[in-house]
Amino acid sequence: MKICFISLKSYQVFNTSLQAVFGWAEVQMSMFAKEFAKHKDLDVSMIVADYGQQKIEKRDWVKLYKSLSFSDYFWKKIYLFFKVFIQIDADVYTKRSLTVSSAFMALYCKIMNKKFIYMVAHDDEVNGKKDIYTNRVSKFLITYLFKNSILIVQNTYQSEQLKKQWISSLLLKSWYHITAPISSQKKEWILWVGRSKDWKRPEIFLQLAKDFPHEKFIMIFPQATWEKKYFTYIKQQASKIKNLTFIDFVPFDHIDKYFASAKLFVNTSLAEWFPNTYIQALKNNTPILSLQVDPDDMIKQNICWIVANNNYPQLVAWLQKILTDKTLYTTMQNNGFSYVNSFHNIEINANHLLNIIHKK
Repeated sequence: MKICFISLKSYQVFNTSLQAVFGWAEVQMSMFAKEFAKHKDLDVSMIVADYGQQKIEKRDWVKLYKSLSFSDYFWKKIYLFFKVFIQIDADVYTKRSLTVSSAFMALYCKIMNKKFIYMVAHDDEVNGKKDIYTNRVSKFLITYLFKNSILIVQNTYQSEQLKKQWISSLLLKSWYHITAPISSQKKEWILWVGRSKDWKRPEIFLQLAKDFPHEKFIMIFPQATWEKKYFTYIKQQASKIKNLTFIDFVPFDHIDKYFASAKLFVNTSLAEWFPNTYIQALKNNTPILSLQVDPDDMIKQNICWIVANNNYPQLVAWLQKILTDKTLYTTMQNNGFSYVNSFHNIEINANHLLNIIHKK
């Protein structure tokens, strides 16, 4: 079986010498591609963007096909992408990140009797809040995409939103390689990780560092595409805080050491479907303190992390309690690792997806 993953910014996940920003969607797609490539009966490829590499490269047993450049004009991008898309001639195509072009990929697969898997990347893709829904034509195309794909969601909220539109989906939680954490690992700092997007609200973490001057804080803040001005502003503000270390880029395969040595991971985003950083923290025995994001209302079911209900004074109070209450801290560590190992193990989830592909 030939399976093709579509993830334009994933090349830098495979080639870590390239310093280019990527998000959780790219990490997830790359992990699945690498996991599938372990199966001898699968021919695994991925369509990536043009970063000056060879037309076809093989890394981690995955064939990487170069397509468009982000600097190309619109119609050239369309031509270059679909030229490679058709050339690969896969049995199954898999994509994440909502675009109008995704609907045409699904249509092509329908006509050519191929399977198209679309993985929902964010809650706003299914609740009508994403910008793409302001246009009637694009809204129609997205509805077509959802109804003519093997549709994968990653939390119950997404599934419920689609049910309201009479659209069926399959739940498959986000995934990661899970290994037992080192119990003797020294916990040194309070960590924040995220791209330079204003909805991640990094200013709040800067204020938290000011309010806890005796604690060490680390902010890992890579510049997002088209976000240079905001990135520069946060970097300048961070440089004024003595107990905070600002890091603008960490290769993906080096990020784990920061989570492993963190006392606590802090999330200040307005909304996210399920941050990769939650999994990275939990698998490293690092408790999570969230200002607002609580995927699948897990705090109501299990003490995996603490949510401050978008209230900054509560965030401060919880931070103080987590740092001083050893029983609470240990409970969060144990529950967190148990949860992530049960629901987000890539080996288990990859087998689930393969079963889905075969059954559909």
